[in-house]
Amino acid sequence: MNTQVKNLSSPATGFIFQGIRRMSQFAQWGTLRSKFSPVALGRALLLPLLGILAFLMLWQVAASRIDTSLGQFPGPMDTARQAQGLYQEYLREQQKAEAFLQRQEQRNAVTIPMPRSGSGPISGGRLFSTRS
Repeated sequence: MNTQVKNLSSPATGFIFQGIRRMSQFAQWGTLRSKFSPVALGRALLLPLLGILAFLMLWQVAASRIDTSLGQFPGPMDTARQAQGLYQEYLREQQKAEAFLQRQEQRNAVTIPMPRSGSGPISGGRLFSTRS
C-alpha cells in the first residue's frame, strides 16, 4: 500500500482550504458582528452566492436540453415544486397519524381490561400450567 501523502500546497488546494476556513468562521455567529463589518460580510458571502446562482443557471440550461424516455429532465424549479409537494404530503401524513393516535387513545379509554382469574391458558405468568 502506498502511504505517501500528496503535496497539498498547490494554489487550487490552498484556495479551497482558505474558503473552508472562511466558511468555518461564519459558523461562530455570535462573534461574527464583532469580527466583520457589513462590507466584509457582503464580500465574504458574494462569491458563494454567485457560485450557487451559476450552478442553478447551468442546471436549468442543461435540464432544458435533456430528454429522457421518462420525459424532460427536471430543472431547479421543478425540483423545488416537487420538494414542496413532498413536504405538504409529509404534513398530511403527520396529521393522519396524530388523528389515528387520538382515536386509538379514545378506544383504549373506553375499553376496560377484564381482570383474569387463575383459569385459562395463561395463569400465574406461565403459558401452560404445570400440574404435579
